[in-house]
Amino acid sequence: MRSKFIYSLMLFLLSAAVGLSQPKIEIIGGDTYNWGRVSIKEDPLKTVLKIMNSGDKKLIISEVKPACGCTTTELDKTELNAGDTANLPVVFRIVGTHNKISKTIRVTSNDPVNKDKIIRLEADVYYPIELIPGNAVSFGEMETGNEDTTSVIIINNTGKEIKLSGFSSASEDCKVINVENGLIHIPNGGEYELFITGKPKQSGFYNSSIDIKTDYEEYSELKISCFGMVK
Repeated sequence: MRSKFIYSLMLFLLSAAVGLSQPKIEIIGGDTYNWGRVSIKEDPLKTVLKIMNSGDKKLIISEVKPACGCTTTELDKTELNAGDTANLPVVFRIVGTHNKISKTIRVTSNDPVNKDKIIRLEADVYYPIELIPGNAVSFGEMETGNEDTTSVIIINNTGKEIKLSGFSSASEDCKVINVENGLIHIPNGGEYELFITGKPKQSGFYNSSIDIKTDYEEYSELKISCFGMVK
């Protein structure tokens, strides 16, 4: 009876040992990489992720699949012995994004517990000079010969006062109407609502733009597109 118990115990321990002998994928530093607060001027964001096999059997990576908005180049190795690491270069495009954003990368391997490992990429994107609702504003529905007004809010996130000047239009029927002496001063953290008028001469799609110069070196020019549908 005693020998039967010992034999059963040995089988159990052997099975447990075999079960523990397996590859294990691990992302050094954690499954989330966060760039923190970044300026749009830093696009594209780049980093190199390190993938490790923390198991005791060979890890084989069969696929790396990034979500839309980020790209990866090839791993420097796809087969990792126990304790080995591989480098995964990542490029994260942030143009057209705003505030907190998140994308993912799926890494598929022979890890029996985490066959599809998800890596999350995060950033908090800001514009030194921000335009709300954006760099394109709509007049909505317009009528030939009638003047319509729209507006854009300009927010200063540069850390210092900025000066806007040199307001020019792509067409004579589109102009700004609330700029005195051709200058606007916006303190750090402040905002200014710029009003724009459009007076279409013919029916169809209306399209124009306003160009603005700034004294902020990294963002020396702004372009605001204006559009509408004319009856």
